[in-house]
Amino acid sequence: MNKIFETIKKFLKDPLFLKKWESEYAARPQHNDRISISLIGGNKNRGYVYKADCFMFVQDMYIGLIPYGEEVKYPVKITPFDNPNEKLIAEGISNHSYSPSLSDGLRDFIQTSAHVMFQNGSALYEIVCKKNEEGEIKEFDLVLIQPYCFFKFFGNYYQFISWAEAKRARTRVRIIKIPSDKILRIDMPKILGGKRGLLRTLKRLWQISREIHPSFHIEAMEKRIDTGFDFNEYIRLKYLETAKITKKFGWDQRQRTSDYLTEFNFMMNYIRHKKTDVRIRQTIIDALNKALNGKILNLDVTIMIENIPTIKDIKVQEEKLREGNVTFMKIYEALKF
Repeated sequence: MNKIFETIKKFLKDPLFLKKWESEYAARPQHNDRISISLIGGNKNRGYVYKADCFMFVQDMYIGLIPYGEEVKYPVKITPFDNPNEKLIAEGISNHSYSPSLSDGLRDFIQTSAHVMFQNGSALYEIVCKKNEEGEIKEFDLVLIQPYCFFKFFGNYYQFISWAEAKRARTRVRIIKIPSDKILRIDMPKILGGKRGLLRTLKRLWQISREIHPSFHIEAMEKRIDTGFDFNEYIRLKYLETAKITKKFGWDQRQRTSDYLTEFNFMMNYIRHKKTDVRIRQTIIDALNKALNGKILNLDVTIMIENIPTIKDIKVQEEKLREGNVTFMKIYEALKF
C-alpha cells in the first residue's frame, strides 16, 4: 500500500513525466554560463544515411580547407596586431585541451564547422564565457549544439528536449530559451544551394550509392536469367548523375569519373572545388569574426589568413583555362596549397 501511495505522490509531483529520466549527474549546474544541453545521438531528420558516397563527399569537401604546417607561407593574423586576447581566442576556438597557436585554433574551428555544415547544412555553437569578478572574460568556449532539436522563433533560439531525447541524455523534458546573442550560426552559402539544397544533394547521393546492384538484377542472377542488363552502363550513369548533382561543389568522386571526363572538364571540376573551399572557409571566418565582436565577447578583433587564394585568383585561372593558353599543371600549381 505504501508503494502505491509513493507512486501516486511521484505522479502528482510530475504528472507529465518531465523529470522521469533526470539523473543527479545530468541535472547538476552546468559550467560557466552555458544554457544548452548536450544531447546524445546524431541528426535523425537529415533524410539520408551517412555512409557510402555521402560519407566520401562530406569527407572530401571539409578536409584541406586550411593549409597544415605552412604557417610561414599562409600566416593567420589578428588585427589589431599584438593583441593581448590572441591566446584567449586561440584556446576558445580550438577543440583541443592543450594551449594551441592561433593557426592551430583556427584550423580546428574551420574543419569542425565545415564538417558539421556539410552533414547538416549549418553549424550552431553556443558562446560560453567564464568571467572574473570585474566582469572581464577570463576564458570562453564555443560549444556545438545538435541542430535537430533546435529552432528559432521571434528572434530567439530554443532547444526542445523531447521525452525521447531526455531519456537518452538522462535529463528532464523542457524547452530552453537561448538569446540569439549567445548563438554563433554558420549556414551553407546560398550560392552552393544553402541548407535545403545540400540536404537534397546528400539524400540523392545516398539513394544512388546505397546499392551496387539493383535488386531485380540480383534476383535474375540468382535464377540464372539473362535480362540483358548492362552493368557497366548502369555504373557509368550512376557516376554521371553523381557528377551532375555535385557539379557546383566540384567533387571529383575520388577520380572515379575520370574515364568519362575530358581533361578540360576535369580541371573545371578542380576549379569549382577550389571556389567551394574559398566560400566555405570565408563564410566560417566571417561568422567567427562576427561572434568575436558581438555583444557577448566584444573583443574588437579580426582574424584573417594571408596569401591564400581568393575567388578573384581562381577566376583568373578559370579564364586562362577557357582561353586555352596555359597548361593544366600551371593552373594546379597556382591554386594548390
